[in-house]
Amino acid sequence: MTPFTNEAAFATAFKARFGNLDDEASAQVELAKLCTDKSLREKCTAAEFSALFKGLADRSGYGDLELRNKYLSGIPSRVYRKIELEMFTTWEDADKRATEVEQQLDISQACRPELNSFFSARG
Repeated sequence: MTPFTNEAAFATAFKARFGNLDDEASAQVELAKLCTDKSLREKCTAAEFSALFKGLADRSGYGDLELRNKYLSGIPSRVYRKIELEMFTTWEDADKRATEVEQQLDISQACRPELNSFFSARG
């Protein structure tokens, strides 16, 4: 004897209490793919990566430490090199700093167009 009238009622109550476990596992797999995609890492901005990361992070079930480490492993290299020695408690803290650093890098690059053309010409 169970308190549920049928299997569907049980599944609904289970998901309401514990969430969709398949969704959590799926988010973890997608998050792992996102954070290890080297071509994406160099093509997207920190803000673009954060937008992709957030939805998966919210559904992943991972704690702050795991999410912080995964976030840092996936942001663009040029940004990571500037913040790798800083300490962050959460991925959101790292995201805020990565966005600031990326803006500073973009500003300094825009202010030195002669160096940009010099280095790109050297190939």
